[in-house]
Amino acid sequence: MKRSLINIGCLILLTTFALGGVKLKMETKSKSGAVIQAGWIYSEGEDHLRIDPDVDPDSGEMDASMIYRGDLETLFLVNHEEKEYMRLDRETMEKLSVKLNQAMQEMQKQMEQLPEAQRKIMEDMLKQNMPQQGNDFDVDVEDVGVEDGLQKYEVWIGGERRTYVWVAPEESQGLPKGALDSFRNLSQFYQELLSPLASNPMFQSMGANPFPGFANMQGVPVRILHLEEGRETRLSEAAVESLSSDLFSPPEGYEERRPEVE
Repeated sequence: MKRSLINIGCLILLTTFALGGVKLKMETKSKSGAVIQAGWIYSEGEDHLRIDPDVDPDSGEMDASMIYRGDLETLFLVNHEEKEYMRLDRETMEKLSVKLNQAMQEMQKQMEQLPEAQRKIMEDMLKQNMPQQGNDFDVDVEDVGVEDGLQKYEVWIGGERRTYVWVAPEESQGLPKGALDSFRNLSQFYQELLSPLASNPMFQSMGANPFPGFANMQGVPVRILHLEEGRETRLSEAAVESLSSDLFSPPEGYEERRPEVE
């Protein structure tokens, strides 16, 4: 099942990353308690992160991965089904923003040449199909106190409360203190990467940052309750270990698919 960047971004919100070589596992369960989704997170230092959000527990196969390389100032979006990947950096996103703005201007010129009745129909269609200007994807995290010995937070998306999150100290999970440092770097980079697109209605949803808030939580999310779906995600495994550098690059033999920005 293919996932959008926003979906992958929301899964990243369900966990955190630690300094050094760290491997984390998160499991999402249904109301009946059955595991319906499992994912792995790998971190090496402050600038190397890999997220495999949906891994088959039997075969180990996965549909997609997201790799953050702070040293290269790049995000890699890997599609394992098609054996291809896309490289996103500041230059690419700036070019894409220019192209989208030009497309919007050209469309506006064409609409101005239409008769009034047809122009009204086109404007109504655009309003219905384009993301609206506003905060539909804004993420806000609120500290609501301590519950069962864990710090509890509420996560709001687009003005709606979506999840409750319970957070534990890093040390209690076998992780070093300061485990959120690399996540803060990812959050900041993502914000900078997508900022050129934030005001363009053709790409409005990508202009929102799905990562903020969790970087400011004091500890590691160990339990997440998804209110709308009635599902629960738990951090089920956390280990410090040596990681292969191959984890933080697209697999050898995968084809690079470049965005059409020229």
